[in-house]
Amino acid sequence: MALIPKELIKAKTFGQLILVTGPTRSGKSDWAEALALKTQQPVLYIATSQTDPDDLEWQARIAAHRDRRPSDWMLWEVPQDLTTALSEAPRDRCILIDSLGTWLANTLEQSTDQWQQTQAALLEVLQQRSHQMILWLKKWVGAWFRPIQQDGCFAIAWENWFDASVF
Repeated sequence: MALIPKELIKAKTFGQLILVTGPTRSGKSDWAEALALKTQQPVLYIATSQTDPDDLEWQARIAAHRDRRPSDWMLWEVPQDLTTALSEAPRDRCILIDSLGTWLANTLEQSTDQWQQTQAALLEVLQQRSHQMILWLKKWVGAWFRPIQQDGCFAIAWENWFDASVF
């Protein structure tokens, strides 16, 4: 159940790429899943979360997401190599990526050179998929964690770069 009204969840489009944003637990996933259903295309759901058997609350959230998705949706769990996953994704499917912030947190230990390569490769694959419906979820910049370390500030800067480069 969403904690904020659906009209406060923002969706920004660029070609066939739709960015769904909002605060934590605001109903972004529910809303994006409803959009995916409306495409009447088969769906590939790319989950960027890493499972942690010691975090029972997180396991319950993952299970709730899994349980509400239609059984015919393809699921790929991709905590880090998102560019390769997008490159290999079937072209006849709507792609729903949940979420940018989680994927970013999973890849924070990359060197500056690796980040530059990741950024370039990600933009390239998104351009190649410009005619394919891609729904990408992300929390509002800064809403997914408090940047108390340099990595946190870097992550927010990268999200800002992503928004400016893609949208």
